[in-house]
Amino acid sequence: MSDYYTEQLVKKKADGKDIVIKILLIFCTVFSFFLVLLMPFLMILPVLLIVLDVFLFRRLDLEYEYLYVNGDLDIDKIMGKQKRKRVFSMNVNDLELLAPRGAGELNHYQGAKCWITVLICRIPVAM
Repeated sequence: MSDYYTEQLVKKKADGKDIVIKILLIFCTVFSFFLVLLMPFLMILPVLLIVLDVFLFRRLDLEYEYLYVNGDLDIDKIMGKQKRKRVFSMNVNDLELLAPRGAGELNHYQGAKCWITVLICRIPVAM
């Protein structure tokens, strides 16, 4: 028996919000080191901020995995190359339209109350 299997991994591009968050985290961490010079009792603050930086930088590192196996489409969100979360799963026979955000084909569905169309449009698509 032969199964049809294909997989695509797409890394999320850093948008303006991600860049601003990273810059603010780094700035706060560096500022906390200077703050320790003025108030030594705050010595734990830089350590806590470094831990927060590492945690949030990993959360901002996102990838999406598209997996198609015998008519089933699964989309997973991978955070920091470690944690995986299932975002979407459906048989393609039940799917009416799969299109990237901004595609002209979606104009027909603008007023529709269909959560699947909205969900698919927000996930990055491999080009």
